[in-house]
Amino acid sequence: MLPELGVVRRVIAAIDRPTWLVGSQGTIDAINPAALKTLGYRSDDDVLGHNSHGTFHHSHIDGTVYDESKCPLLRPCDHGSPRDKGAVEWLIRRNGSTFAIEWSTRAVELDGVKMMIVAIDDASIRPDVSMSAVRYTGQDVALPDPGRTALFKRISNYMAFHSCDPHVTPTSAAHTHNISIRLLQNLFAEHGDSPARYLRRCRAERAAQSLVDGASTQDACVLAGFGDESTFRRAFRDRFGTAPSAYLARQ
Repeated sequence: MLPELGVVRRVIAAIDRPTWLVGSQGTIDAINPAALKTLGYRSDDDVLGHNSHGTFHHSHIDGTVYDESKCPLLRPCDHGSPRDKGAVEWLIRRNGSTFAIEWSTRAVELDGVKMMIVAIDDASIRPDVSMSAVRYTGQDVALPDPGRTALFKRISNYMAFHSCDPHVTPTSAAHTHNISIRLLQNLFAEHGDSPARYLRRCRAERAAQSLVDGASTQDACVLAGFGDESTFRRAFRDRFGTAPSAYLARQ
């Protein structure tokens, strides 16, 4: 480790603002507790040595790949400017949810090695931040059609994948993706659905697969993430037009 790096790490750790140090190869060489908390990581061991852009900034809000060579957070190292700051960008938390940031960077040189300090502020809590994306403000925010479609796909895929978890609800899905429940409902309404109905349908389909795999009706209910059997039976009949007990015979 560079002699000065230990000192810089201690300084960064003492800063209240989410801050990390990007090494000459683009790796995360130091990060403070505020940044770990904001980005959803428990320990610096989870990120140290990993590529900064590839970990926190690899995709645009619409899900397309964010070319590292075009990342403004890396500009000072690329262009020799000692410091930079810019408009709102989006970072990606460990759980895959996104949030808006305001950022600033400062190029530094440690024992002849060029590095960069990145500091951010969570901009999603600011009502005056205007951008073609979404944030958790409790109000709907207009998105261009491609952005809304990509966001709908991301959340619907998340809900389908996690539907077996009984703790996953439309409200928790909205919170995980840093949007309001109103926006979530509007996104699904644009596709002729509702988040609650979609989640019940996903769970019914999981239950049907469990039945095919040999599970009992009671076990299929639990494995699919339903909280009670009456809700399970109603959702199953809505999806397949028959009771769970009669599903295999009908198939």
